[in-house]
Amino acid sequence: THSGILETEKEEDKVSILSKVGSNIQVQVDANQRRILSECHTAGHVVDSAMARCGKTLPPTKGYHFLDGPYVEYKGSIDPKERPQLLE
Repeated sequence: THSGILETEKEEDKVSILSKVGSNIQVQVDANQRRILSECHTAGHVVDSAMARCGKTLPPTKGYHFLDGPYVEYKGSIDPKERPQLLE
C-alpha cells in the first residue's frame, strides 16, 4: 500500500496524468517515514529469525509491516504449553 498527494496546477490534470500510461511524474519520499517503515519491515524478518532460532519452523504466510499493527502470520500453531518456555 502506498499513499501520497498528487499535486497539479489544475484539478482536471490529475485525471489526465493518472490515466495516461507512460506519464512522467516526480516523486518525493519522506525520508523519515521511509526509514521508520523500513525498520518495521525489518522487524518482521527479526520475528521470523527468532522463530527459527527457537526451533519453530512454521512457514510464514503473511506479513503486515505498517505502524498501525504490524504482524507476521504463520501456518500452523505452537502448543500453548510450549509458549512460556519460548518467551524466556
